[in-house]
Amino acid sequence: MSTRQRIQYVVGVDINENRVALAAMNWESGNVQDSLVLEYLDVKRRRHECFTKRRWIREAGQTAFKTVVGQEKRDSVHDQLHKMSRTVVR
Repeated sequence: MSTRQRIQYVVGVDINENRVALAAMNWESGNVQDSLVLEYLDVKRRRHECFTKRRWIREAGQTAFKTVVGQEKRDSVHDQLHKMSRTVVR
């Protein structure tokens, strides 16, 4: 049977559309020990590609494709963020 260990640090993870932020906090004092922000250049690149496609579609008057491109961007960005968050948490 394993012995009980005291928790010294807690790590908070904040994931949004452009980056992941990590903060390590001392459990007892509540002081932040360190923090780290990871930027997603691939996500930014993908969002810019979709923005460019939507602009071309709008200028050409092809409104039917606007929804398709928007869903494609949302799904792609969501997938990339999910993969990155799993990597960070491991």
